[in-house]
Amino acid sequence: MTEQNRFGFWTLTFLVIANMIGAGVFTTSGFTLAELGSPNRVVLAWLVGGAIALAGAYSYGRL
Repeated sequence: MTEQNRFGFWTLTFLVIANMIGAGVFTTSGFTLAELGSPNRVVLAWLVGGAIALAGAYSYGRL
């Protein structure tokens, strides 16, 4: 009898990402929207922040 994996690679990957982000994305979005004034700018700010975080993680990983 073989066991089947309950969770696939992508399910676990997004679970880890969701745990790392936490509730901050929900609690700060209103403040960010009030400051930036446009949902498109909020998404752009999150993408820029994500790129900076990935660059930092890459640099840390290369040490």
